[in-house]
Amino acid sequence: MLVKIKNVNSKSQLSVSENKKLLSQNEFSYNAETMLLSFKRDVSDESMFFIKATNSAGSASDVVTIKCVIKPKPQVTITQPSSKFFSTGNCEANIKATILNIDSKSQITVKENGKSIPASLFTFNNKVLSLKKKVATTSKFEITATNSSGLASDVVNIKCVIPVKKPVVKITKPQKNPYVTEQNIQNFTAQVWNIKKVSQITVLASGKKVTTLDFNSKTGILNFKLSLQSDKTTVVVTVSNSAGSSSDQLTVIYNSPFRKPVINILRPTENPYKPANCLADVLAEILYVDDISKIILTENGKSIESFYLTFDKKENTIRIYKDVYPSSKFVFKATNKHGTTTKEVTINCK
Repeated sequence: MLVKIKNVNSKSQLSVSENKKLLSQNEFSYNAETMLLSFKRDVSDESMFFIKATNSAGSASDVVTIKCVIKPKPQVTITQPSSKFFSTGNCEANIKATILNIDSKSQITVKENGKSIPASLFTFNNKVLSLKKKVATTSKFEITATNSSGLASDVVNIKCVIPVKKPVVKITKPQKNPYVTEQNIQNFTAQVWNIKKVSQITVLASGKKVTTLDFNSKTGILNFKLSLQSDKTTVVVTVSNSAGSSSDQLTVIYNSPFRKPVINILRPTENPYKPANCLADVLAEILYVDDISKIILTENGKSIESFYLTFDKKENTIRIYKDVYPSSKFVFKATNKHGTTTKEVTINCK
């Protein structure tokens, strides 16, 4: 404290008291040339200082009260996002923070991964800081507020996580399903979406894994080649990522040149066969025949009426479903330009 006092020659003519307690002469000083009395005191709450000067003409005094008001340290609380570790799908940091005990934006610093962000990128109104900023991968944002009593900070970590879409696959070549060919080497093409690596693709040919795949991650085009060994090959292409998996499949019928029709009785597996209910349920696969008119079915030498038959062109199968008594011999006869094949099965009901 500085007090100007005139018309005294030494500090022996002065007295200073704090809250009515007299200070010693060693606790203050007086310069007669500048006429200034000075002293320093720590004030914990509130102090009343009484200064009195005396000379031969009389005395004079003055009083001043010093009150200690300590400003609280800042408080910084990030309210948005609500979690200290937050993932965003649009790669944008949208941050809000409540900041108390500061007067202006200039008392705030915001850092992203240790680097200060220009103040022009955020606002501070009504004790709320707002910041919107794109993030590339993962960013640590630290908001710090400072005043005369100290500083305070809060931190949030924001990670850019682009949602993974479920993969999709479509076999585009060959286009027909089932596909009939006389070439034993067959090229296949599939269009794949939402897949980046060939390791995310599995191709099975009748259950056997195809290991040689040509995949362009930029175009999503998958190419592979098969050497057809069997009459019918089921090709399944499956693509997988963290969002799920998807498959497409194609049946390839290999009609080897100069090959007669092939008939496989799929059901029943026994011949002769005795069902429990006297009902014939016979399923046969017929290959290398391009028209149902080239297939003849008989029961005990007589043609079977069409309403007892179901023909599945995609699977190349014919089903017979009818009552029998006491016994029926079903004969399948298929013809193409290379010859004729016959298979039979007997159903007994006795």
